[in-house]
Amino acid sequence: MVEECKKHNGIVTVFVSGSTAAVTTIEYQRGLKHDFSALLTRVAPINIKYVHYNT
Repeated sequence: MVEECKKHNGIVTVFVSGSTAAVTTIEYQRGLKHDFSALLTRVAPINIKYVHYNT
């Protein structure tokens, strides 16, 4: 973990394996966890049937 290395300056390399993965950054503000979760639910709802899972 980055926090455990006790470094204050430097570069971190992040690698994500997978065709549908993504890495992003966002400024943390109060309420962000709730708002971001709600945004993702609107973009990709959990409670609908996705055709690509059934092929």
